[in-house]
Amino acid sequence: KFINFMIMRILHLKNLIILIIILFSFYLISPYHKIYKLYNSIKKSDTEFVSKNIDWVNVKSGFKDDFKNIVNKAYSQTNSLEKKILGNLFIQIIIETLVDNLVTPKNLILLVNDPDKYKDLIEDKLENPIKKINYIQKINYEEKDFRVKYAFFININKFRVSFIKEDYPISIDFKINSFKWKLNRIYLPVDIIASKINN
Repeated sequence: KFINFMIMRILHLKNLIILIIILFSFYLISPYHKIYKLYNSIKKSDTEFVSKNIDWVNVKSGFKDDFKNIVNKAYSQTNSLEKKILGNLFIQIIIETLVDNLVTPKNLILLVNDPDKYKDLIEDKLENPIKKINYIQKINYEEKDFRVKYAFFININKFRVSFIKEDYPISIDFKINSFKWKLNRIYLPVDIIASKINN
């Protein structure tokens, strides 16, 4: 009886180990699968899928920080008094209008596919804050100079993808919540965008 008991314990332990390995493997693979599906939806301009897989509260908060830095850097490097006044007096209003107009499913698709065009949208909005920015419709994006630099976990519940598209380095964080990975933060190349706007 003791031997049978030990055999059963060993079998149960073995099954438990196998289950843990399977679950851990699934956890390791799951963010790559989500990124693959999201990337394909971006290439197809599938705004519905993109919209459902983004944590908009955190993404918009992150964009506010990046837009603020872009505005400060773009206008601190110019001698134009008008632009300095604009940057100092209306920065919060500009940030809000940038977020409202540019942090949308369609424009995030544009950012990943054509960051230079996204930079143009930021520049247009800075030049005319009350102007309604129209989404640049483009279905078939070209595969131009896309290089993944990093794709792995940064902690137990966050996964980062860093890539370069047309000389724009962009990082994207995904966070798991309720067993579902969602895009949680996009880091814009602040210095590059600000320098291009300034030029």
